[in-house]
Amino acid sequence: DRELVVGLQRDLHTLKGGARMAGLTPIGDLSHATESLLEAVALGGRDLGTVGVEVLERAFDRLHALVSRVGERKAIASPVNLLAAVEALLRGEALPTVSAQPATAALAVETAPSTE
Repeated sequence: DRELVVGLQRDLHTLKGGARMAGLTPIGDLSHATESLLEAVALGGRDLGTVGVEVLERAFDRLHALVSRVGERKAIASPVNLLAAVEALLRGEALPTVSAQPATAALAVETAPSTE
């Protein structure tokens, strides 16, 4: 449903802008990459398939975790591997299938350092 995708893009755009203004680069970068991927989907330029949808789910889960950590005044780290997966999808590159390689290994999400 294109309308739902456009709505998600709008939300990501808002999150990206707010994060960048606040100096929260990991949130801004992941929001931007995810927004760009959804834009490609909305324009009909990408068919994500199962692995692509899994990457999107991981991106949204990671954004939620990052925002939660900020709210708890904890440090956040850039999700380098997840960003690379989103950007690969954006370029139209294939990612390993879930059956060929466990998603946790292929799309590992870095954990932020604890401030506790």
